[in-house]
Amino acid sequence: MHLTNPTWVHHEGGAIYSVDIHPTMDKLATCGQGDVGGCGLVIIWNLRPIQSERAYADTTCHKILARIQHQAGVNCVRWSHEGDLLACASDDKVITIYEYGGRVQSAGSIGSKSVVNVEKYRLSHTLHTHSMEVLSVEWSCDGRYLASASMDNTVVVWNAKKLPERIVVLDAARGGHNGPVKGLSWDPIGKYLATQSADKSLRLWTTDNWQCDTVITKPFSQSSQTTMFSRLDWSPDGQFLFAPCAMNNQGPTAQIIMRKEWDTELDLVGHRRAVTAIRVCPSLLSYVDYSGKTIQVTCIAIGSRDKSLSVWVLPRVKRPIVVLQRLFKHSVTDMSWRGTDLVVSSQDGSIKYLSFREKELGTMLSPQKMGNVCESLYKIRPAQYCNQSNGVSIDTPSKTNSFIDSPEELMATRKAEAAVPKESAKAAESVTSTQRAASKALTEQRQQQMEVRTSDGKRRIQPIFLGSTVDEEPTPPPPPPSSHVKSQAASQVDEAMPSDSDDARDKSPSKSVARLASTDDSMVESTDDDVDSSDVDASAKADKEAANLEELSNRTKMMMADFKKPMLRPVDSIRIDVTQANAVLDVPEQRATISEGVQGVLGDTIEVDNDWVMGGVRASHVSYLHSRTPVWSVEIAPTVAVVVANRFWTIIGCYDRSVFVYSSTNGKVHFRNQLDSAPVRMGINGHKMYVLTQTGHLSTWDIDKIKAILSRQSITDCVVKDANLMSISVTSTGIPLLGFSTGNIFTFSLDMNCWQIVDSMSPLMKLCDSIDADELPDGPVGKLLKRRKRPGLLPSIPRGVSSSVKESLLEGWLLAAKTTGSPTDFRGLLMSYVQQLVRNRSLSKLTDVLHDLSEPGSICGVQRGALRADLERIVASDPITSSLLTSMDSNSMVF
Repeated sequence: MHLTNPTWVHHEGGAIYSVDIHPTMDKLATCGQGDVGGCGLVIIWNLRPIQSERAYADTTCHKILARIQHQAGVNCVRWSHEGDLLACASDDKVITIYEYGGRVQSAGSIGSKSVVNVEKYRLSHTLHTHSMEVLSVEWSCDGRYLASASMDNTVVVWNAKKLPERIVVLDAARGGHNGPVKGLSWDPIGKYLATQSADKSLRLWTTDNWQCDTVITKPFSQSSQTTMFSRLDWSPDGQFLFAPCAMNNQGPTAQIIMRKEWDTELDLVGHRRAVTAIRVCPSLLSYVDYSGKTIQVTCIAIGSRDKSLSVWVLPRVKRPIVVLQRLFKHSVTDMSWRGTDLVVSSQDGSIKYLSFREKELGTMLSPQKMGNVCESLYKIRPAQYCNQSNGVSIDTPSKTNSFIDSPEELMATRKAEAAVPKESAKAAESVTSTQRAASKALTEQRQQQMEVRTSDGKRRIQPIFLGSTVDEEPTPPPPPPSSHVKSQAASQVDEAMPSDSDDARDKSPSKSVARLASTDDSMVESTDDDVDSSDVDASAKADKEAANLEELSNRTKMMMADFKKPMLRPVDSIRIDVTQANAVLDVPEQRATISEGVQGVLGDTIEVDNDWVMGGVRASHVSYLHSRTPVWSVEIAPTVAVVVANRFWTIIGCYDRSVFVYSSTNGKVHFRNQLDSAPVRMGINGHKMYVLTQTGHLSTWDIDKIKAILSRQSITDCVVKDANLMSISVTSTGIPLLGFSTGNIFTFSLDMNCWQIVDSMSPLMKLCDSIDADELPDGPVGKLLKRRKRPGLLPSIPRGVSSSVKESLLEGWLLAAKTTGSPTDFRGLLMSYVQQLVRNRSLSKLTDVLHDLSEPGSICGVQRGALRADLERIVASDPITSSLLTSMDSNSMVF
């Protein structure tokens, strides 16, 4: 496996929500948030610089092929199977379809002039039906349909051949979901559409009448549904459906749902947080297992909120073949396979590219072989596995490309197939006789040589064509009867997937294996000539067919017995340290109820009910309680993520990026702001508040004056590799203070418009005496410094070095106190600094300090004259420094 980390693929600090590789494998599309708050962005990237270092270094190789801006965030992007259309699902409630217009130089990106496009994309269609954000969009495998899923609890199916024609809306009236639909996936066989929702259910819809066929809830009943998306997927042969966001014994799993009976006994375990996305390699693989046997397997990639990725091959391989932990700084959002190459996107705004070798995953089956497998299982050859040789195309209906739903239809089909060989033989004999006659005539012509003499006596021999003008290629035989195809394909599968039948008989099967065996009985019963779940009843079959059925059942049981439930066990993981990633923070997990105390008011709380329903309308109910007695309450539409309050104000942050500020006295709304992304942390200090968003932008506001102090300042300048934000606070003047796990503390200078470092765990700390916590002030800067555990002074350090380092340390703290404007911090640290200067007898620095305080007015809210009087008493305590008080010049110098 080769892992590539293309750090140049990004959205300028915005999250990447989806990724899709073009069918030609020469480019990929990403979508998500742009660099401007609330806007969306779609970028088409050249895949060659990602795959090849030489192409990356080539200045003539364009890295960005096109850049398309949207008014709202884009949640999903998908190429059509032909590659000429690109579907985008966005927060502005629409699905946008772009059509490829060739490689031409344009004036810039769509909606921007900052980048020159080398590919042209024309807005083809805008599909309107949804009333809320569209979260997912998928083209059907045969190219006939386009489906979209939305926060409005509906799924819309569109006619992909006649856009913008709408076919059906799958809503509650048809037995649909009663919560936001976060993901969908088309059955590769073409019979079902699977949808997954925040209502903790997965629904299967039949494509012939668009009715809900099956509702699956058991694997998802314990899940908290904290993921933004639920990217589910089918196996290439349609035998299994893999769904994220499942739970088993209070642990997150990827659920395996078996076709026919929709059994949910199997799952894949190992991730520590909820599974967000599952993508399956688009073809079965011929894989050599640990014992040297060749089997046909499905390759699955699983991404999770734990920022890791695992890759599995099923069946018979009971553990992932690779686990990449801490691959990203945030959740995995989407994945895309093309061949055995995999691209993975994350909410931290980056992607990773994985390339597997054949000896690691296996060899992909050709479309012809995939068609044979599906035909042996379902009596059909799906359109995506058809070609010109078998006479079936996507747009042309085929008699074999349909499901058999009754015994009469099955018998009629067999009679028609039995008559095909006789007619074929007659047609072949007729064609052969015609070819012989034409060939005989050509032979006679070749025996006669034409010679002509010109006027000058020269001979000219007329050339004769020696080839045949008749098509001598043998006519391709018609498709053989399905029973023959079935037997041949079944034997191929059995030879490719040997089963340890002797071992299976010697060992007592586990509960999961026994369950699989019983499930396979029903699967094989519906496989007489291998039709789907609505197939013929076994009792209506002839005795010979029943014998064949029993033989197939035994083989399939042995084959499926190897598909055992994976065990929860340690796996060999690969740790990958990622550098140069964007700083993106975890969004708080969604909770049904939230209870937060009111700062400074004992017994008062803010209670939030995110599942409040009235008259069929779902909303969030916020209440202010004084000693458990309601004082006021409000209802808001979005789901609440973060709550903070004091005796003046109550602040509500929501997942839809909105922030509500209410009066804590009576619940009157003071203002409502829209953020660039969901709020991660909020805090309040008197009338000042801060809000930190998911994309790492920090804002501080004066609530009383409805005025911004710090607006959307990115914290990425403060973040280093593997740093976690440990603390964040806002001073009474609205200046933020950030503390990181690396030991660095930062504040923001409004005058300089940049971050300033307050303190760091520098090795220089070992060269000076530590300062006792009692000597530090009780202001916001002093409180952060008191929490620090500092190393002791190294032995044999010269006094001059120790004194110089301590002076520099105090000067940095004093500057930070001046930046935050805290009078407590400034006064306390100034006293400590002057005491250190007196001990070191730094006369020049003392002169600067005293001259600065000789000016009239105040500094950090403290009168300069009062400060000077206190400092003069400290300076006078030393006989050498006391001389400064009498000889000090009257000119003031700036500190």
